[in-house]
Amino acid sequence: MSSKSSPVAGTISVDAATLLDQIDGVFPAADVARAAAFTNLATIRTARTNVLQRVRDGLAPAAPEIAVLDAQLAEDRALATKLAALGEVAAKPPVTADDLDTVVHGFVQDAAGQAVAGVRIALAVPKGEPLATVTTGKDGYFVVRTRAATKPEIPSTLELRVPDNRHSSPITLERGRTGVAFTTIRLEA
Repeated sequence: MSSKSSPVAGTISVDAATLLDQIDGVFPAADVARAAAFTNLATIRTARTNVLQRVRDGLAPAAPEIAVLDAQLAEDRALATKLAALGEVAAKPPVTADDLDTVVHGFVQDAAGQAVAGVRIALAVPKGEPLATVTTGKDGYFVVRTRAATKPEIPSTLELRVPDNRHSSPITLERGRTGVAFTTIRLEA
């Protein structure tokens, strides 16, 4: 009869500061890769749209395929716009909030999905005065932040107002568990 020794459980010691440094180095690289992936997908979808458009342009005006191609072109353009916006979001630094912060960030786009700069955005309690106001940057991106004096003062429902004749009604948002919300605002033509 032979005797086998069983493995002995050991203790692994990890330095927390070293681990945090390694994690801090991984996430930014992942965000860069995610931004590049979305941008590449948007480029591929745009290339596909261009090919479909050339096919459509080569058809006779009464060809039965035109309606199908038009629907596919509209879908592809919308998807390319969404992927490009996701790439832009992924390229932005992460938006964080502590227990007293309420932060809303996002993009303002025109009806065609292009960025709109210089649009004022107001964060307010529903039917109340604005808590904070910002203006979109050249890429249409905005971050509006408000800080409550105490946690109970942060309402769970907020309004995002765009005082622009192309967007007349406020957007109602629920304050997320983290205090951060993201939205894309589409202005009408």
